[in-house]
Amino acid sequence: MKTKINKSIVFKSAWKMVKDFYMNLSDALKKAWKYAKDNIKLIKLNIVRETEKAVAIEVYTSNGYTSTSHKYYGQKNLMWFPKSVLVNGCAPSWMVNKKMEEFNK
Repeated sequence: MKTKINKSIVFKSAWKMVKDFYMNLSDALKKAWKYAKDNIKLIKLNIVRETEKAVAIEVYTSNGYTSTSHKYYGQKNLMWFPKSVLVNGCAPSWMVNKKMEEFNK
């Protein structure tokens, strides 16, 4: 399964290398993609439900705060993640943060 990497950031990074370090675009893109793939942060998910296209984890919400810890008391909800962004049961940190922000709204 593939993780989503923001292509805009990769291309801006490559273009900055071209301007600042006088690299050719091909080498700069290779270096930018390698950096993006090496530095993606993944968070292990404790999956409680699974469908054909998505998985769910339990989250607890109270007073506008969302937590995945079972020690945190609040309303129990399910947070769904598409399987297309998962890598070995782990989700990219940007996806988890985005979902947490949506829950807090």
